[in-house]
Amino acid sequence: MYKTFDELSEIEHSNLLEEDDIKSTLEAYDRQYYNFTIFRKNI
Repeated sequence: MYKTFDELSEIEHSNLLEEDDIKSTLEAYDRQYYNFTIFRKNI
């Protein structure tokens, strides 16, 4: 996870990625959504 965090942190962006962003994402993750498919007409 931290390897990916380091790689993503190197990308310039107006809203910098911080370690708290990763932690929040993991806290919100729910295994039930693992195979959840989002259907969009405009893709």
